[in-house]
Amino acid sequence: MQQTEISSNLTIEPAIATPEPTEQKVAISIVVPVMNEEQSIAILFEKLSAQLDTLGQTYEIIFVDDGSTDNTFAELKKLHDEHPSIVRVIRFRRNFGKTPALVAGFERCRGEIIFTMDGDLTG
Repeated sequence: MQQTEISSNLTIEPAIATPEPTEQKVAISIVVPVMNEEQSIAILFEKLSAQLDTLGQTYEIIFVDDGSTDNTFAELKKLHDEHPSIVRVIRFRRNFGKTPALVAGFERCRGEIIFTMDGDLTG
């Protein structure tokens, strides 16, 4: 079974995760699988949140750390601590691949509309 690690809304077991009934819905969820992206996480969040803020809608960004071996999770945790109502983080202990990372993110989405994007800042 896939194992994940989190603090506050940062830990789940993807196979059994379901949104809690008391969780507030948001208009837009963005699911971003990442692996070894410590250098681009802050830049990605800054650019993405700046664009989303212009929409005037509530949103969340769910980062799924797919077994990074660098400091990606530390960077994600820092973003979560700074923006707890927007940034959500799921951490896999090892690399499972993009599809399981997306599934884990989808299971935690609260948005009415869900987008996915890569975390490496490529087009």
